[in-house]
Amino acid sequence: RKGQVILLDAVSELVNSVFPDLHLILVGEGPDEDMLKNKAQDLGLNNNVTFFPFTREPMYIFERIDILVLSSLFKEGLPNVLLEAMSMNTPVVSSKMAGVPEIVKDGQTGYMVEPGNKDQLAEAIKKLWSDQDAYAKISRMGRELMENQFDKEVQFKQFFDYFHRIH
Repeated sequence: RKGQVILLDAVSELVNSVFPDLHLILVGEGPDEDMLKNKAQDLGLNNNVTFFPFTREPMYIFERIDILVLSSLFKEGLPNVLLEAMSMNTPVVSSKMAGVPEIVKDGQTGYMVEPGNKDQLAEAIKKLWSDQDAYAKISRMGRELMENQFDKEVQFKQFFDYFHRIH
């Protein structure tokens, strides 16, 4: 459901066309891990993909990446990983589903693609990385969104104000 096969296909396209040094870190573990490793090998991506185990300290991952890609195919609400990445000034590319449009404003705080569309996914990654001025702006605007609307103090104040209005 996380769409890693689609992401691997998009990465393969990018490696073979414009970004030969692109490196993907797939984080987490699960029953598809061996299949994904075989897929990466079949695509000739052995030097471009690292499999990293699940971590409860994602900030160490965010410190090492330039873009977070969430290529999910279905069953996402408002993914914490997007909130975490944006709070760390890491721009995002995500499948457009459920609560994602609440935080990913296409071209402003990240890019959204149709779930399962490897061409859109590759194009969004390319677009984000190819324009470093836009990359910096999207990074900054994502962080500002987290500070202004998703900060715990801001959210608690909004809850408090709401409960006072209905009381």
